Amino acid sequence: MGRRDILPAMAAEAPALLRAVEEGLLALEIGESARDASQSVFRCLHAVWAGACLAGLGNLERLSGRMELTMRLLLLDELAPRQHLIDALLQAADLLATMLTRLAEAQAVETGGCLRALDAALSAELAPQFSDRLKPAPVMGHAHWQAAPWLVDSVLDQEYGLFKVILSQEAQHSGDALYAHLCELLTLGQLLACSHGDRQSLELLYASPLEPDLLAEALSLPREYLLPWRLSGQAPSQAQPELPEGGESLRSPARMQAAIEPAPLPTAAAPHQDEDYPPDTGEALERLEYYLVFHLGEETYGVEISPVREIITLPPLTPLPLSPDFVLGVMNLAGAVVPVFDLRLKLGLPPGEAMGEPIVVVIRLKDKLQGVVVDAVEDVLGLSGADIQEPPEMAGPMRGDCLTGLVHRDGLMIILVDLALLLTQGPVVHAA
Repeated sequence: MGRRDILPAMAAEAPALLRAVEEGLLALEIGESARDASQSVFRCLHAVWAGACLAGLGNLERLSGRMELTMRLLLLDELAPRQHLIDALLQAADLLATMLTRLAEAQAVETGGCLRALDAALSAELAPQFSDRLKPAPVMGHAHWQAAPWLVDSVLDQEYGLFKVILSQEAQHSGDALYAHLCELLTLGQLLACSHGDRQSLELLYASPLEPDLLAEALSLPREYLLPWRLSGQAPSQAQPELPEGGESLRSPARMQAAIEPAPLPTAAAPHQDEDYPPDTGEALERLEYYLVFHLGEETYGVEISPVREIITLPPLTPLPLSPDFVLGVMNLAGAVVPVFDLRLKLGLPPGEAMGEPIVVVIRLKDKLQGVVVDAVEDVLGLSGADIQEPPEMAGPMRGDCLTGLVHRDGLMIILVDLALLLTQGPVVHAA
């Protein structure tokens, strides 16, 4: 097992990440939607930097990290998007594209020139005392963590809490699983530093606006540990681990592997088999598959009913600052923290006016509950293989394998979507 096994998963996401970075920087250059462009580029670069940290790609980590820090400064209004700064970012983006296209050779790429150009552009805009706080420095309490003091302070100013996340060797059994862990972390917060601990574990300095108990429930990964990182001393960047009572991890491995009991699906949305489904009387009925049909604007979609656990109106959400656009926040559902996604953006659809009170469809994916917002739920439809047509090849931000078929029923075209695959795509699935 090696952490470089994460590279294929990173490479699969690289084209979408690079496209969003390029489009965002060009939008920034011409002055259109400066804040939106900065946020889009920041998220993409943060995903690249975090993946490079986990993979141990030092060159890619340094370049993407410096670019990400620059975009964070722009996003928090510490910098103005002046032309010389954008030029340095565009030059770095070209080199970043080269490295992401050939990840296995990224360590051999010379990045010194781009890093010096970025540093010079920052130095021309920032006071020397401020620039000094952008240099990586050890985080008190963990000698191997390196993070800019300003970076740590900035997430604390946004009312994020700091956490130490430990991913053991067992939790890294495959690159795909490790990348899935990373995507989940980036959905609920931000990675600030990474180091290799004892016995091949990864130790992450992580920031999230969620309360520790809720975050512990959300990150229910096998053999993972989560420790709040409490500040000590006057400098906000000096942190010490805060152990729960008894000195143990917030969560034992046994608790972390326990699945959340699913809530029942309302019978109005999905009829209970004993009450509404006819008895199994023949081979034809066995071939039926049941889909939940819902609306987004003028489009009608269908998803397999089996992972659906509950349908509710949209409750108050806890926002996640600087999270991807499609992450609306998290909700507390019977003690479980559930991320809620804007399905319009996950599907690559333009924003539209709500047709009524938004509805959240709660589904279970790999022992995790997740919510997607739709305009209205229509019905549960039983379909045979003969009812489903092959989907056409579609261009756009959504991967074609997320579309599983088309159904024509009562004058409607129903687009069947693999919701599990759609929601487990990488941290950025659509361009700015």
